[in-house]
Amino acid sequence: MLDMIIAKYGVNLPLIDILFDDPFLAMSVEIKSGKYLGTEKIGNTKCSHLKFEQDEIDWEIWIEATDKPLPRKVVITYKNIEGKPRFVGILDNWNLSPNFSKNNPFDFKPPANAEKIEIEPIDNSNL
Repeated sequence: MLDMIIAKYGVNLPLIDILFDDPFLAMSVEIKSGKYLGTEKIGNTKCSHLKFEQDEIDWEIWIEATDKPLPRKVVITYKNIEGKPRFVGILDNWNLSPNFSKNNPFDFKPPANAEKIEIEPIDNSNL
């Protein structure tokens, strides 16, 4: 689904790679180099700090240094965009055993005055 959204609509969101079935594969395809930068605390959690370089972005990730190595922070720097904008994501309050009610918590109920907006696919004919 994510590949289709990216290809059809040109969507490119920070951290979208962690939603893929294999986040490591999605994130590591275009890595040119990587480094281990040591350990740091994110909040009260000791984490391993890693940095990776790609053609268009550099990104860093802090992974919990415990028996449950969850990502705790991600920084993405867009080095080919003017000003080199940076995205910082803090990932905390992980719940690996959620309890969902019998009602589908993902059912969207728009407000009465909401209007549906169609999103136009990008033109891939020039690719």
